[in-house]
Amino acid sequence: MYNFTVGFEYPWLLLLLIPALFFTLFHYFRSAKKYRRNRNRIISMVMHMLVMLLCISVLSGISFMYDVPNTQNQVLLLVDMSDSSEYASDRRDSIVADILDESDSQYSVGVVLFGYDQVLAAPLSTNADDVYRRYESAALPDRTATDIAAALNFARTVITNPDTAKIVLISDGLQTDGDALTAVRSVAADNIRVDTVAITLPETAEVEIVDVAVPDYNVIVGDTFTMTVRLKTTIGSSDAPADAVLTLYDNDEEAGSVQIALTGIAQEVDLQYAFDTPGMHRLSFSVSNADDTLTENNAYYSYINIAVFDRILVIERNNGESEELVSILKDGTGYTVDVLNVSSDAEKMPKTVNDLREYDEVMLVNIANADMPAGFDVILNDYVSVYGGGLFTVGGNNEDDEANTYVREDMEGTLYQQMLPVQAINYTPPLGVVFLLDISGSMFMGSSASGKLYIDLAQEAIASCVQYSLSERDYCGIMALAEPVQEISPVLPVPRMSTIIASMEKIDNMSSNGTPYASSIRAAGAALMSLTMVEKRHIVIVSDGEPTDAETEYTAAIKEYAERGVTITIVNIGLGGYDETLEKVAEMGNGRYIKISDVQELTSKMRQELETDEIKAYNPKTYTPIIRQHTSVVSGITQDDMPELDGFYGTKIKSDATSVLVGEYVPVYAQWKYGEGSVGSFMCDLNGTWSSKWLASTAGQQILKNIAVALFPTKDIRPSEIEVSLNCGNYSTVMSVYTDLEETERIEAVYVSGNGSAQTTTPIVMNPDNGYTRATFVIKDPGIHEVVVRKLDADGNVLATSSVYRVFSYSKEYEVLTDEDGAAFMVELAQKGKGTSVNETWEIFEGFEKSLHIVYDPRLVFCIVALVLFLVDIAVRKFKFKWPHELIREYRAKKKDRQS
Repeated sequence: MYNFTVGFEYPWLLLLLIPALFFTLFHYFRSAKKYRRNRNRIISMVMHMLVMLLCISVLSGISFMYDVPNTQNQVLLLVDMSDSSEYASDRRDSIVADILDESDSQYSVGVVLFGYDQVLAAPLSTNADDVYRRYESAALPDRTATDIAAALNFARTVITNPDTAKIVLISDGLQTDGDALTAVRSVAADNIRVDTVAITLPETAEVEIVDVAVPDYNVIVGDTFTMTVRLKTTIGSSDAPADAVLTLYDNDEEAGSVQIALTGIAQEVDLQYAFDTPGMHRLSFSVSNADDTLTENNAYYSYINIAVFDRILVIERNNGESEELVSILKDGTGYTVDVLNVSSDAEKMPKTVNDLREYDEVMLVNIANADMPAGFDVILNDYVSVYGGGLFTVGGNNEDDEANTYVREDMEGTLYQQMLPVQAINYTPPLGVVFLLDISGSMFMGSSASGKLYIDLAQEAIASCVQYSLSERDYCGIMALAEPVQEISPVLPVPRMSTIIASMEKIDNMSSNGTPYASSIRAAGAALMSLTMVEKRHIVIVSDGEPTDAETEYTAAIKEYAERGVTITIVNIGLGGYDETLEKVAEMGNGRYIKISDVQELTSKMRQELETDEIKAYNPKTYTPIIRQHTSVVSGITQDDMPELDGFYGTKIKSDATSVLVGEYVPVYAQWKYGEGSVGSFMCDLNGTWSSKWLASTAGQQILKNIAVALFPTKDIRPSEIEVSLNCGNYSTVMSVYTDLEETERIEAVYVSGNGSAQTTTPIVMNPDNGYTRATFVIKDPGIHEVVVRKLDADGNVLATSSVYRVFSYSKEYEVLTDEDGAAFMVELAQKGKGTSVNETWEIFEGFEKSLHIVYDPRLVFCIVALVLFLVDIAVRKFKFKWPHELIREYRAKKKDRQS
């Protein structure tokens, strides 16, 4: 106890002591001397004075104030011992030691170690040396994960004085499990502050597989498909790549490996593979490098289950309209194809989504939105997006030869339109154009008609086209028709027209000795093919002469890009006689040849060339579809095999969809992933009106079979008595079970790990209190685990079974190259925990009350003492008594008399 003081609430009442003492002494001294020295009077006077002093102190509001050391302060260190923080273990141990050195006997300090679970390494104690010894020798928690939330909740149970306690979290801030922000708010609500000390992890040599993208469509046995392995690495660089080996395993057997070069950044590796058998394929991918630090993140798991899908439902508008399509689908495939007419078979039409789930794929032949029964679009949407069914839509006409499917007014704002990979809307296809400008010497000659150089006239025409003929959705670039090819302006969005036009100023410093078409067309074509937001790709060659390279070279380049949908127009502004050659070039490029006889017309004719018509809804014209994307739909088909079609329905491709086949700047067949399933749309009929040549050709028939396979589900979608869904965390998995149970029925579940003879089965505890609807289980072993759920009756007989797969590759603890900012997360935790993000260890002890200020009210005690003294005073005056020393003296005298 120290800093003792006495305080009074009404100190002016202490003045009453003066009259009180005066009257006490006045009464005493008025007595004769022989009475004054009487023991009883002296005691009575003293008693009076003490009683008066105590009573006046009580009236004055006396209180005692003093300070005592605060022994209630508690500091609990919550130390991250997970594997990720092990890289900074020296720094972590140093922080713990420094904090303990800063503490003294005024603080109770304890240590909790955590990873996936928690260990109380040192209970709260004022002996810092003993706490550190316990910290060093404590058992370690599970270090393969980091659950900050569970650690905070555990630490809260260790604290005994929340109002004077603080938790100090020492971590890298990279949590793998739990919700630390929610947990820290709960801790702060108990008045426990949370400070954080962020551990900065050093950069290590590391390569990890972060993801593998497998096909999201139905894979065909024997067909080659692509799997993309995504890597992150700090090993190697673009200047000095490091060697690594990527290995693929199929059902635990090595299927092949490739040498890859690590460049120190995130990169992707495409693996080509084909299955030779149907069924379940458990895939694993492994990467190895001599300098790699961690091995836990070098393996990644996935699977592809090639199931048998063979049931197709065809719904047609007109009787017999799908006859040829159905015949093709049944030919040599073993498919069961049911056909319903939307009108005459109305009673047989599917009424629920489970009715649709009896089929693996639904084909709508010439079915408009208006043709569908009420509510059919809703169950069709769920069939595809929720359960993963396939949908194929085919065009067709009304009896008046007007379009029935893909009618814009019918489709607008409908759920049907939402499902399709195309939009039936009025639109002009966006254009990507590259101007190839001849910069040979002859272009710098003057035009007698205008008085300007040909090169200047060409630049003015190009600038006018960019400003007035292109829309804000278009793209434009300019290249020099030279050897080597020189880029004047990269392909940019037209809203950046000022940059495009200004770039032509550099032409004055360029030169070329010829007009090489081949290299220039290839450069322009490559730039256009890189554009994903345009439908029409066009090259405009502005020149005054014929090609200077070999005909075989430039014709090969023209044909290459013509097959990919790039058109070429020639604008001849010279007076030479090269018409025949240039017309041939334009014809091969599916473009036009424009001869400029009057240079004053150059700008207007070039602008006319770039005007794009709006796509019509109904287009009866003969054309050959072009393969835009080589997917499984065109497996085994070349462009030369492609049959003609005699018409198409004009639609616009959606941004996330794939145009597999295209016509004149419009999709002919488009496909996309819609929720869990896939949808494909064919913008032509399949009843022989526009498609007779297609249906009669081997290639056309094969494409239709390929489409059916590509749209099949990637998993079994047939209705089951038990529906199971998994919500996967890092280690923990929450399983939800949906089924109808009778009173005596129950659910049992297990997960099966491994493959073949190495399989192990682990039971999952199901809770009857929640109706067996929800269970949580933990999987820590890497691999592909089959979760099997069974419905049993009272006798244990299996009534129904369902299974799903849980894939676990490695703990998030080993995502060491994560983009998460652990330090920033630690700052946020401190803010939510009403604490601070600590940079120096002494800051932890700031804000603690090192002493307790005590205010004691003695007035009740004073009143009791005053009453006792008052009674003693009465006793002294009424009764005679002897002092102890007098009693002793009398006792000794009597004893002496007895002895004598």
